[in-house]
Parts: sequence; C-alpha cells; structure tokens
Amino acid sequence: MNLIKSNINVDDPQPSAAKPKQLKVHNRKIVMSAFQNATPHSIIDISQQTGVSRQTVAKALDHFLKLGIVEICGKGDSTDNGGKKPNIYQLSSVPKFLVVHLHEYYIELFDLNCNLIGRQDLNPLDDSPHDFDYYLNAVRRMADDLFEQHEIDENDLYGVVAITPGPVIDHAFVHRNPFCSEWGFDIPVKEKLEAAFPTAKCVFADNIGKLAGLGSITANLEFCSTKRVVTVYTAKGINGCFFDHGQMIEGSNSIIGEFGHMILKPDYPVSCICGKHGCFESIVKPESIRSRLKQGEDLDSFLSFVQKPLKEIMFDDVVKGFEKGFACCQSELKTLAACFGQAFLNISLVYDPDVFIIEGFFSGFNDAFETELYNYLSDFSLLTPDRYFRIVSDPQPLPKLEVAGAITALKEYFFSDDLLYV
Repeated sequence: MNLIKSNINVDDPQPSAAKPKQLKVHNRKIVMSAFQNATPHSIIDISQQTGVSRQTVAKALDHFLKLGIVEICGKGDSTDNGGKKPNIYQLSSVPKFLVVHLHEYYIELFDLNCNLIGRQDLNPLDDSPHDFDYYLNAVRRMADDLFEQHEIDENDLYGVVAITPGPVIDHAFVHRNPFCSEWGFDIPVKEKLEAAFPTAKCVFADNIGKLAGLGSITANLEFCSTKRVVTVYTAKGINGCFFDHGQMIEGSNSIIGEFGHMILKPDYPVSCICGKHGCFESIVKPESIRSRLKQGEDLDSFLSFVQKPLKEIMFDDVVKGFEKGFACCQSELKTLAACFGQAFLNISLVYDPDVFIIEGFFSGFNDAFETELYNYLSDFSLLTPDRYFRIVSDPQPLPKLEVAGAITALKEYFFSDDLLYV
C-alpha cells in the first residue's frame, strides 16, 4: 500500500498525441489531485497549483459536482479588482469512511474531508474473552447506532478499514491478534466485514503500526519523500514499517516490521508473547522498566517526585526522573537507549535508513536518550558518527496517527477509481 502520490506529471498537463477524451480524463485527474489533502480550493487555487487552465479546472469541477463527489462550501475573497467572490470547493461530505479499532474496541465515522462525524465504544456484556464474531456483531450494532444518530444512509458508506495488532496478510486476514488469543489464527476480517457492510466499496484490514507509520509519513511527506525511513510504533508492543522515498515497502511475508520480536538478549528471563525470550519489546515494555527500577536505592524518592505508584510509571516519568538526577532513572534510561541502539543497528544492517521516527510511548525521549543511544553505537567500527542515522519523534497520539493512516489508505483507493474521471 503506497502513499497517495499522483502518477500524473503536472509539468506536462497535455500529453502529446492525446485524444480529446484521454486529455479530458487526464486533466480531471490532475484537478482532483488538488483535493487529496482535504483542503478547500477555489478555481484559481487549483489552476495555480496544477498548471491547468482556469477554464479546464471549471469544467472538471462541474463534472465532479454532477457526480456528487465535490461540493461548494463557501465563497472566497474578491480579487484586487473587485467583482464576484469565487466559489470555494471541497470534497463532498456525503461519502463516509468507517474506521474499526480492533485493539481498543471502538468505531469512528469520518467524511472524505477527514471530519469526525461520530464515535461508538463497545461496552462488553462481561469481562470474559469472546471470539471475533462477538466483536463483529457489536461493530455492526454500533454502526447502526451511528447511522441513526447522524441520519446517514448506509449506501453512502464508501469504505471500512479495520485497525488491528498482529500480522495482517494481504490486507484481508489477521494472522493472530497477540492480545486476544480467543480469536484464533488467520481470521478472515475483510470477508466478514464485507458481509457485515455489503454496500461499502472498499474494505480492508491492516496492522496498527503500519497505519500509524503511514499517518506519520503523510503528515511529514515533504521531509520523508527524499529519505529512507523506518517508523517505530511503541505501545504495549513494538513494530513499525519501512518507507523508501515516501513509498511503503511490503514484504512477501506479513511479519515485515514486527521488529519488536527481534531477539536482543536470549537469556533474558521474561518471555515474550511470541514465545521467545529476550525480544526487544519484552525488554523495554513498561513492566520490565518497573522491574528494573525496583533495584534503585532512590526509587521511593523518585516515586514521591512523580507522585505515582510504581505500577503506573511509564517512560516519560523515567525521562523526568533522569533530568532531576535520580540514579534509578539515569541507569534505566541508559539501559533503554542501549536496547534501542542495538535494535536500530540491527535494522540498519539490512535496510540502512536515513532516519527512525519514534511514535507512541517512547516519542518523548530527551537529548540524553539520544546521546546515550549514539554512545552505544560508537563501539561499532563499521558505522562512523558522520554516517549515523537520525532519530526523530512524532509526538502525535497513536490513535490519531492510526486514523490518519487508515484514511490515507482509504482515500488512495477512492482517488484511484477510474469511474470518477470518465
């Protein structure tokens, strides 16, 4: 799955020897590309952005208005010479996208302009585990409630995307949800959602880390479009994805990006949910951080400073404690930086990225963490300091990144539909 990136050359809006119908379709695609960031535009804006004449832009917009995929949302400012205020156009608010969060059990409904229409949370009948069909039925009920509350015709539901932990095969099967073993293996999520929402034109599932990565890259496309990037999703588990100049790299195996299960310390006593010992994510997860902090002589003073019990301590608290000089936090931050340094070095040996973007729990790292990470790398003679990768933070909340990635992917499908342009 790739980022939205037009394959139209706007510098050459009139391909040689094009037939009138081909040229019309070509120009319509260029005009529609102006709306891919969900920003309203005037005819003048689109003409200046794309290089297509105002007359051609106006004709294309008339076509999209008749199809109901573009709408007039207001008036712009008059020109310096006065005259009528220009119409402002945006993507239609009629087509809807349903985002199903299978890791937190809630759904959200959006329009094409990424406006949140409504949200419904699942309130289980009891605390006991349930199979996937239980949650699917709950999703259907919650969607019905949203449609009724907001007076939405289900025929206007354009797409459904399921955001899930665990490897996802062909955007259709969840191989295994590591946090809900009752679901079993190779759950046909796409097929089941298609049956539950038969009017939706686009239905797929994808991994939380991949969609968050897509959301992060989309928000920073100018920075990332010239680089090899690894996004690192840090929460209960760790995973991510690889991008080459803005394009997501897909592997033949759905476990690409599951580098949280890279073994760093085979003799580590805590087992991982994957069944191995010493995995990256099992060493840096909050429970392991707290276990190591217990060994610190100034733990009580640190807990008094942050005014939290040990069971609530997270990485951000360790950073605060480090900066206040607590020895337990200084030791822990060095341990964590070394783990990230080794994991990133291992990834670099097979991919060699320009930058790692850290999302989620560890996105609040400080200068000391970065310094300690690079200090750890200094013993590796094949990578000199002038060629170190960069580490940067994306501090946006993970749910926001996941949704941004999901909508980017859904809109990519939407904009690639040839029927919009003929």
